[in-house]
Amino acid sequence: MHTNELAIRYNNLSFRIAGSLVVSIFITLFGTGSSFFIALKYPSFYLVVGLSFLVALLLTYCVHYVTIQLDKRFEWRRKPYRRAGLQLLLGIMLPVVLAYYIMMLYFRFVDGRDIHDSQYMLIDFPHMVYFIIILNLYYVIHYLVVELMVMYHLWQNELRTKDKERGAAVSTGAKDGQNNEYQQELPLNEKAARDLQVETLVEEIQPLPEAPEGLITVNGGWDTLELDVVQEVCYFYRSGRSNWIVTFSGSRYLVSRTLKEFEVAFSGPHFFRINRAVIVNRAALENYEEGKHRRLLLQLKPGYDKFCSGEDFVTVSQRNYSLFKSWFDKQLPV
Repeated sequence: MHTNELAIRYNNLSFRIAGSLVVSIFITLFGTGSSFFIALKYPSFYLVVGLSFLVALLLTYCVHYVTIQLDKRFEWRRKPYRRAGLQLLLGIMLPVVLAYYIMMLYFRFVDGRDIHDSQYMLIDFPHMVYFIIILNLYYVIHYLVVELMVMYHLWQNELRTKDKERGAAVSTGAKDGQNNEYQQELPLNEKAARDLQVETLVEEIQPLPEAPEGLITVNGGWDTLELDVVQEVCYFYRSGRSNWIVTFSGSRYLVSRTLKEFEVAFSGPHFFRINRAVIVNRAALENYEEGKHRRLLLQLKPGYDKFCSGEDFVTVSQRNYSLFKSWFDKQLPV
């Protein structure tokens, strides 16, 4: 299963609306010599600001949409030169051309003049270009900041994993020492040794954590998000020492909990751990087919296959062969 390294949710609708409004007011007043409060007295001011606002809002949406699509296909870190060229072409030049033709049509059919006979191209249009460039810089900086935050969380997660491994090694050494003391104190026969092994295993079993509610809190970059596990989570998976959640919309979130914890919490009619690296949502699966060496190959529903390209993510292991078939063939609860 392959997803882009960083699926960012740009929750910035308020920012885009406010920015478009500020730019439209600035462009309307620039070069007129009139103050904002005096201009409020004239109805024509609202008409021009309204038109400029709609154009600016359309351009922000264009840059927003282009950036999201490029994030999915051309990650900055992996393809910096191609991404920079496409961002320049589609994120800057395309909106600039779009702004030019929109205003050309306005001047021709509403104002009754040719756009080149007015002062718009000399006074107002350059500021619209500056606005588009600044908007692209905002998205680039936003992306880099979020990537740095994800790298920081990865580093923290790796440190926690190493601490757990060191703690487990110390705990194992202490238990081995205790067992050696028992062996020195007691003359064990075969039956007594078996009893001691059973007691040691019982001591090592820890109570499983209680299953949480159906919501998971994740770090969305700038803010914290709550995901409905059944309705929004497509699968959980492990990559190296990091664990991730991928949603049905394609967003990807780093989490500190282990796959074992997710398996204990959510395994049931909706989720199944198909192998060591993946826990998949039943809602993402269409069917399955027999593979080689007693393995199963999953068939995903249309729309979700774009998240999946890799044997680990569509293969049910031999160990789970029979259990998965039984689980998949059961009817989901209503």
